[in-house]
Amino acid sequence: MTVKSNVITVKVVSREVSITKVELEADKTEVYAGEEVGFEVTVTVSPAPERPVTVPADIYVNGEKKASVTVSVPAGGTTGRGYFNLLFTEPGTYEVYAETPDKVPF
Repeated sequence: MTVKSNVITVKVVSREVSITKVELEADKTEVYAGEEVGFEVTVTVSPAPERPVTVPADIYVNGEKKASVTVSVPAGGTTGRGYFNLLFTEPGTYEVYAETPDKVPF
């Protein structure tokens, strides 16, 4: 014969932060063909994570994915930055933007 205890239900949820803002800055907006432009991606998250969070950011040029950069947000912080360069070989006008998921686990 055995005696059974009460049952405890444990719900396990994933920890995640929401990406609330993605900003892109360039060190210059006019170059000669064959020159690079340096970019900085700034990501803002909420709430501040208990552990460091890595946010993947895809980089698009004229709507086509050209690169990816990893943005690190420190534990207790709400912003992180990532850096990359793009080489422009042909004259023209180019639209560059960064895109992240709306949430990431930590």
